[in-house]
Amino acid sequence: MTNSNNKYVRRTIDEFEIQTKYNGVWECVTTEKTMKQAKQRLKEYRENEPQYCHRIKLKRIKLLGKTWSEVKCYLRSQITVDDANIDKKGNCIVDFEVYSDFSIRGKQVVTEHEVTIEIDDDAIVYCNQGTAYIKKDGTRGVSGS
Repeated sequence: MTNSNNKYVRRTIDEFEIQTKYNGVWECVTTEKTMKQAKQRLKEYRENEPQYCHRIKLKRIKLLGKTWSEVKCYLRSQITVDDANIDKKGNCIVDFEVYSDFSIRGKQVVTEHEVTIEIDDDAIVYCNQGTAYIKKDGTRGVSGS
């Protein structure tokens, strides 16, 4: 997908499922965030359960409409906040470095020793480009409205 600058923007997160074929049916036994981790886990499953078939299956997880609790393990290191997007109470718009078309609501917390960004687990990832999105309750909305 491209944004208004014709620059490619990721709209999905990769998740690598380790699957095992039990009784003729493929079942997900675990997931990993990187292919390297998945290959290591696959090796372990093949060593520990040689009587079964195992494989890695790539799953693409759409960001739009996901809660922070569903995606924070993937995006925690990607957050960035522009000073212009922080109000007087510390509420802010949190953007993602790699996923520039998406944002989430957060709160800047300033203490004597540090500044942190807190994001509620039920906060929802939305498209910040003025396009339609799906709310958690299943209804449609438009970002920026």
